Amino acid sequence: MVPMNRTQQAWGKKKIAGALSMNAKSAFHNVRKTHPGRRMEDPDLEPDLVRWAQSFMTNRHVNLVLDSETGPAKLVDTGIPQGYPAAPIRFITYLSGIFDEVEREVSGIRGLSFADDTAWWAE
Repeated sequence: MVPMNRTQQAWGKKKIAGALSMNAKSAFHNVRKTHPGRRMEDPDLEPDLVRWAQSFMTNRHVNLVLDSETGPAKLVDTGIPQGYPAAPIRFITYLSGIFDEVEREVSGIRGLSFADDTAWWAE
């Protein structure tokens, strides 16, 4: 259920509800390649799926192009590639530990995320 529906239900019970929305700036560029891999080490996930997802963050190189001059290739070990179809899923995997921790520590709070847009809701 989305926060707005929850908020309206809380108001119907004469309770106070609030939400905090956040956007993680440059979120995809700052994902460390080792962290999402560890988060995906779940016994319920297919090992081939984990290896496939991790492969998109391994042995990546970038070239800087400035005024039509291409610089040398440099190894990149952070960030989720632009245009990578599973990038939102990788990023949510990266953030999932934060949701678990906050929801465990703060009674009644719930997190909701779509890629790098996150909302926290409490009644």
